[in-house]
Amino acid sequence: MAEIEQARVPTRRPRTRPIGLRIAMLLAVPLASLIVLWAIAAVPALNAAVKRAAFAANSDAIGQPSNLAMQGVQMERAAAVAALTAPSDATMRGFAEQRAKTDQVVAAFRKSARSPEVRDRMDDGDARRVHNVSEAFGALDDIRSRIESRSATPLEAVNAYSEVFDNIVRLLTNLVNLDDPGIVRQTNGLLYLYWAQDFMQREDALLTTLSGRRLNAASRAAFAGWAGTREHYVRLGLMGLDGELARMMNALVSSPAYGTFLQMESGVVKRGAPPAPGEWKAAVGELTPLWLGTSQKAGEIMAKDLAEPAAQRVRTRFLLSLGVGLLAVIASVALSLLFARRLAAELRNLQRSAQHLAHERLPDVVARLRRGEDVDVDAEAPRPHVGGTREVALVSEAFDTVQRTAVSTAIGEAELRASINRSSSTCRGGASRCCTGSCGCWTRWSAARPARRSWTTCSASTT
Repeated sequence: MAEIEQARVPTRRPRTRPIGLRIAMLLAVPLASLIVLWAIAAVPALNAAVKRAAFAANSDAIGQPSNLAMQGVQMERAAAVAALTAPSDATMRGFAEQRAKTDQVVAAFRKSARSPEVRDRMDDGDARRVHNVSEAFGALDDIRSRIESRSATPLEAVNAYSEVFDNIVRLLTNLVNLDDPGIVRQTNGLLYLYWAQDFMQREDALLTTLSGRRLNAASRAAFAGWAGTREHYVRLGLMGLDGELARMMNALVSSPAYGTFLQMESGVVKRGAPPAPGEWKAAVGELTPLWLGTSQKAGEIMAKDLAEPAAQRVRTRFLLSLGVGLLAVIASVALSLLFARRLAAELRNLQRSAQHLAHERLPDVVARLRRGEDVDVDAEAPRPHVGGTREVALVSEAFDTVQRTAVSTAIGEAELRASINRSSSTCRGGASRCCTGSCGCWTRWSAARPARRSWTTCSASTT
């Protein structure tokens, strides 16, 4: 036996990998797919959150300066018409003062619009529109010089300032770029209604210059165009509103003040003659604060009851997408590691059982058998711990069979040796009886070791 063990050539251990690595490789593809699906689900929420943040930032950086610029343009337009209609030192001084105020708000708009932070948050289209609006303010220099030289007509002044105003409103409608169609629709609806109110101011500025005279062809065409555009924007704005905002603005267009204004406006378009100056001023004076107050209240409701909840929904959706997806990935990794550790622990327990059998229990059983002690198979070959994995449990059962067979074989071989030793002792004690076969040892000995040399010697001496 020792010669066989010495003659055994050691073999090189094959290259192996831990089972945890194999499990990780097995789960790499589904885990990567889960991460990709999580990213796909989170990207829309992230885009919405980014757009919401950009919209809020642009609203502060562009929206507020734009509103101030529009108000400055409206007030300078009124001052310009007054200076051209009733030129005097007072009206020209009022125009110069309002011009300085407009320049201040325009400078603030340009400074904010041209900042690198704002430009980085806008796409190419919005950046181009902001640049065009900024350049459009420069066109006011020509009409201002003509007003100061009194070479411009009131209609030309109204058109020049109104063109700048229209560019600012178009810019604001294009800056409303969100993933919430309801917010976009209602925000633009309020902008259209605010735009419609400016067309009423244009009509008022034009009729103020007439002092009861009839409109010429150019003024009548301009007034009719403004009236039609105003009505179009009112309808377009109402179509975009719903809920409380729609109720408020419908109440405005259904008010007696608005009805009186429509009757006078329609009369001017049809007859080409303005109403009595006092009646027109009274109608416009009543409707203007009502319109502006309703628009301001609607804007507050828009910001408080619609924009803020929408922003909260965007943040919640983003956090849920981020959190749930991240938790799913973490849970997948944790469960994979837990599964790998449990499987590896079961296999290590089986390995320890095999090594304990080979190095301790089986040699101990053999030593005890050589000393003649009794050995119980069930006690010396206990069933190994069976894990929760079916395949590992089957291997454990196979190992249990192997160890019980090994212990049983060792016990059987020890019993055989003991029987042979008893037979040899009997033969040495009574050679003649053994040779004649009276004790029956010849049969047992020859069956067990037929070529044993010591038995041949015994036979020769007996003969």
